[in-house]
Amino acid sequence: MPGHDDDGGTRMRQLMAGWTALVAASMACADVIELPGPEASLQAAIESASDGDIVLVDPGTHDGPFDLGDRRIVPRSTDGAGLTILRLPRISRRDRS
Repeated sequence: MPGHDDDGGTRMRQLMAGWTALVAASMACADVIELPGPEASLQAAIESASDGDIVLVDPGTHDGPFDLGDRRIVPRSTDGAGLTILRLPRISRRDRS
């Protein structure tokens, strides 16, 4: 279908932009957590974050799922949202019980 992004990347970038805007106001004392390298675990960085923290994500596609627990964090690309995709697994209607 023309204009349809099969991998959900466009929609995820839109959601991340909205999420960033919503959380930005509550981040006056945020820490910035950087992954130490491309082999580092995004999930490990998420788990070390606290509410309001920013987790810097390297460019590329990062496959989830990601468990945020009850943390409100902001994932932010080091090189811009256009170069970083957080890809989440699809959930069927059957899985949403």
